[in-house]
Parts: sequence; C-alpha cells; structure tokens
Amino acid sequence: MSIATGSKVMMNYALYLEDGTLHDTNDKDTPFEFVVGNEDIIPALEAGIISMSLNEQKDIVIQPDDAYGEHRSDLVGSFQRDQVDDDDLELEIGDILQINTEENPDETIDARITQITDDNVVFDGNHELAGKTLRFNVTVLDIITN
Repeated sequence: MSIATGSKVMMNYALYLEDGTLHDTNDKDTPFEFVVGNEDIIPALEAGIISMSLNEQKDIVIQPDDAYGEHRSDLVGSFQRDQVDDDDLELEIGDILQINTEENPDETIDARITQITDDNVVFDGNHELAGKTLRFNVTVLDIITN
C-alpha cells in the first residue's frame, strides 16, 4: 500500500537545516499525522511523501522557494524602544509581536524580535525558516485509506 491523496499518514520525521543542524523532530512516542491533500504540511513535503510505502524511510530536500520562500529584507525593521511602555510589556528576543505594515496600516504581520538595544527593537517578519534549504528525514509508520 502506498500513500495517495486522501490517505491519513502517521510518520516520524526529523527536520535538518542545510548545515546539518537538527531543527525539529516529532516525539518518537507520538507520530506526526496528517491527511494528504488537506494542506496540513508544506506542499513540497507532501509531494515527496506521495507514493511512499509503509515503513519506507526517505530524505526529502526542499529548496527555500518550495518551503517558506526567500528571506525578504522588506519584512525586517525596527522601532524605538521608548514607543513601548515597558511597564505593560517586557520585550525579549524571540517574542512575537503584531506589527502594522507600511503599505496597509490596517494589516498586521507576526514578527519575531531579533535584537534589543538600549534605544531600538529589531524585528523580522519572515518565517524563521525563510531562505533555508530543508532536509526532512521521514519514516512512514502507518497509512490509512478511506
């Protein structure tokens, strides 16, 4: 039996960055599960899993354009630290803020704080994996078809 659209898949995975750093993995006691075609995972990963069989293991390499896109410098910015009332909000590197876009002030993006100085807060609205080549090591544990 192989994976097809509509299949419920249970798998173990490990996500490595281009330099070999392990970025993420599922708990081996709790397989990751998804339904093919429900857009639960990035399309390029789903395409790499289609037609895999039970107990098959595979490395799937995904380029940035097929994952989270290239890193966009227009999504990186800063604001003066005194614009935030420190009594109400304690800022830390890694925190996610909602930032209004310059193009449409009614629209917000999620942005991660990447640097805090005495005067400024630097943020990045890119996905943390933007611009990175991803390597998924996948093992199919179960396939349930309708």
